[in-house]
Amino acid sequence: MNQRPIPSDRNAQSERVYLEADWHADVMDTCVDSRPDNAQIIARPPLVYAGALLTVAALRWIWPMAVFQAGIWDEFAVVLLVEGIAVIVWGRRALAAAGTEINPKRPTTTIVDAGPYRYTRNPLYLGLTFGYVAFSIWLNSWWAVIVLPVLLAVIYFKLNLAPANDLVNAEGFLASMRKLADYGRYVRIGESIKSAIDPLWIYSALFLLLYLTIVKIRLRKREKPTIIIIALTLFLMVIGYFVAYVITPYDIAWHVSVSVNRLILQLWPSIVFICFMIASPIGSGYVEQD
Repeated sequence: MNQRPIPSDRNAQSERVYLEADWHADVMDTCVDSRPDNAQIIARPPLVYAGALLTVAALRWIWPMAVFQAGIWDEFAVVLLVEGIAVIVWGRRALAAAGTEINPKRPTTTIVDAGPYRYTRNPLYLGLTFGYVAFSIWLNSWWAVIVLPVLLAVIYFKLNLAPANDLVNAEGFLASMRKLADYGRYVRIGESIKSAIDPLWIYSALFLLLYLTIVKIRLRKREKPTIIIIALTLFLMVIGYFVAYVITPYDIAWHVSVSVNRLILQLWPSIVFICFMIASPIGSGYVEQD
């Protein structure tokens, strides 16, 4: 790695900061130069979602397996579809405003962090997923539930085998793993999260705690397995993000600042869902039925 010359009058601390910034710049160049500059997908995402819905429709024709009474969720499906379209339009406008390519098969000219990209890396996929759920409600079949995890797995890997990850591609696997024993990195992660987290999440969490304090917590036996599975999934997601922060080759403060609020946004609906599952129903006439 080529290092830029350092003025002789800098003190040791300044030299360390200068070299660290220089190293991070070289890492960024290495990561960017070592992989293609587009999404490297093998099929257009709308076609994948459409294929999944056609598969569900075909399976439903063979064996319906209805989930609920027909028609009771139609209004909710309309809302989801409208939201999905709105997210897609918002995301496309943000890409166009930034002057980058909307077609994922063409080279990316700039990184977009405005509009919906402040909250999610893939708002277009999110909008398509909303649409899939909306049409699944209208189809009303367990086949839609079965196909959804497969669809999300395909989309998660961007329709191809993912290239080497930046976290270990720049330094090597062993060098990245040695960072796990560096206590100083954990301290910097905590400080970065404290400064980067949106106060709205703190107030929202306090509100949920206050609500649970007022209505009390009551775990129902038939719901315990569901709560445990959801809580374990959320815990593993948090651990995964934290390990990524520890071994990241990028500046920790920057990495945390661009991702921690996005992580909370992804976790928050499930957190709220768990809170309402463990909260006692309001009213004195409740009798638990096992």
